[in-house]
Amino acid sequence: MGVTVVRTLVVDDDLVFRETMAERLVQLGLPVDTASGGREAVQMCQTRTYRLIIMDFDMPDMTGFDATRLVREMGCSALIAGCSGTTSRERYERAMSCGMNIVEGKFIKTSRLVEIIALAHQDKPHAEAMTRWKGNTLFTPAVGA
Repeated sequence: MGVTVVRTLVVDDDLVFRETMAERLVQLGLPVDTASGGREAVQMCQTRTYRLIIMDFDMPDMTGFDATRLVREMGCSALIAGCSGTTSRERYERAMSCGMNIVEGKFIKTSRLVEIIALAHQDKPHAEAMTRWKGNTLFTPAVGA
């Protein structure tokens, strides 16, 4: 049985966040591509298959919500982790309704990133990543929880 490669796409208009996240993922052994906006991400998903997409919510050319909706319509089954500096119930619900699986703050701890990668390794990661709302905190159950 072969090892599943978790090809990852990091989408963010903030160059520093994009490069930092890509570097962290490479250090964890993942092949990583980056996109500076939603339109570029959609184009990349037309030519390459990803198992994990880390998607910023707010980008000037196309929001992460719109980009997620489009890649889902194209048949993309990657685990999509929406990232934002600000979260609210409304933004969480919007993320879930467009097809994101997980909502995280911009500063994801390495241990949490490893859990997300483990979910992306699964055959149907989006089915296993049931995100829940608890009080004012967005969280996703740990792998195996």
